[in-house]
Amino acid sequence: MEKKCLGCGVKLQIDNENEVGFVPSHLLNKAKYCQRCFKLIHYGKFKDMSKSIDFDNIFQFIKSKNPLIIYLIDSFNIDGSLIDGFNKLFNDCKTLVIANKIDIWPKSMNKNKIYKFIINKLNKKNVKFDDIIGFSSFNSELINKTINKIKSYKNREVFVVGKINSGKSSFINSLIKHKNIDQSLIATSFYPSTTLDLIRVDFKDFYLTDSPGFIDDTNIYNYLNNKNLKKVINLKEVKPISMSLLNETLFIGSLMYISLENDIKARINIYGNSLIKYHKTKTFNLLEKFDSLTNNPLYVPKLNNIVNYEDIDIKLDGNRNMLFIGGLCNIDFLNVKGILHIHKIKDLSVELERSMLNDIK
Repeated sequence: MEKKCLGCGVKLQIDNENEVGFVPSHLLNKAKYCQRCFKLIHYGKFKDMSKSIDFDNIFQFIKSKNPLIIYLIDSFNIDGSLIDGFNKLFNDCKTLVIANKIDIWPKSMNKNKIYKFIINKLNKKNVKFDDIIGFSSFNSELINKTINKIKSYKNREVFVVGKINSGKSSFINSLIKHKNIDQSLIATSFYPSTTLDLIRVDFKDFYLTDSPGFIDDTNIYNYLNNKNLKKVINLKEVKPISMSLLNETLFIGSLMYISLENDIKARINIYGNSLIKYHKTKTFNLLEKFDSLTNNPLYVPKLNNIVNYEDIDIKLDGNRNMLFIGGLCNIDFLNVKGILHIHKIKDLSVELERSMLNDIK
């Protein structure tokens, strides 16, 4: 009987240290994790093996089980969580949408607005789904509600799908802990593509299976190493940073900057990790200043490698709007009218939407 790594899901093997699933031969019989996952869990060392993921076979296998699909959406990075072609992949499957990390937004926020926002996004992409609920790995009431909701579908096979860093493995681990299941936890990290294959967990009433995360270039997660990812990914409620801009440019770490047309005053609230360094400066010689910040160790997060940048303009219509920046941060513009100039990583997603925070001053 073949053994699989409980961390990433691949078959354990003793033949090639450079391939996925390797375990030293003398440890094979008692090993729960491959060498890669063991080093990741215990030492924080990561080895990228994402090229080994066979998505086509994985999706064919999932569809063959006629399962319930749990579509995990990061409620703080909604656009970056949407999977292109979801209907084509899972068109005949029942789908439960879970708004993960719902507790990241301020407690005073009406959470129904998040659900409505996600539903509108899914409807625009013509994604078929049966229901949507909120989730937090730190809220036992929501965890219990989620388990009961899954049971209500009466599907024995349940698969969790989502983008990288949407929290799939952490989602399953929180359910394992809540139910006190005799099962080793799935390997989790800030690194993209920690999970490489399917990982199946027996919950008695159903089997819950983790799957590798979808990879694309629209998320900031693809451009940062582990040290810098920790400065971006939010694990607790974000506290807004309020400021005003007038003939000024806002630098976000050393990753990008935004500015408004001259003489337009803007009040903004920034929702993001408190470790991100924000910096206002007068709007001139911006590229020189940007290069300077890139070389300044205080201005984090920073990129892994050199990437292509682009400049785009977005029109603000005077309503309360929110700029969603590919998992980096979200910026609430309080009734600002004018042209917003953005200097950003070329493929990084930037979307302007009506703010979900109209009930918060």
